[in-house]
Amino acid sequence: MTAAAVAVALLLAGCGKSDAQRALETGLNDEITKMHDAGMGLYNQAKDLTGQIDAAIASHDSLANKYAKKFTGHSADDLRAAKDKVTAAMASMDAWMKDFKPYDPEVPHEQVLVSLNKTKDDVMKVKADLEGAIGGAMASMDAHKAFVEQALKGVAKK
Repeated sequence: MTAAAVAVALLLAGCGKSDAQRALETGLNDEITKMHDAGMGLYNQAKDLTGQIDAAIASHDSLANKYAKKFTGHSADDLRAAKDKVTAAMASMDAWMKDFKPYDPEVPHEQVLVSLNKTKDDVMKVKADLEGAIGGAMASMDAHKAFVEQALKGVAKK
């Protein structure tokens, strides 16, 4: 009888996850959720930024037509490239979201850890891509703003 009781106890112990395993999984999932939420904030910022870049390009092109001499040798190509990077980073986030598999506590612990760690790595990359694209776009827009202010000094004082 004792051997049967031990066998049943071992069988039952092997069937579920320990509290420590569940805590590890939920902690990692919570961390991913926070990173995702931050990424979505960046995504929304990037979406707004594409409109601002379009406006900056239109403004640059209009001013370049009006003040061709002052804008000689200066283009909005860096703004266009910055918009392409922002758009690519947003597409990367869209692709990640499409392939995202939510945490399933019923999946065996080892599989959950592999899946959650991959998800964490993926969301960190997407977030870093968005941050880099946004930073680059902001720098390009600031440079264009400074150029326009310098190029048009004295023009608006008429």
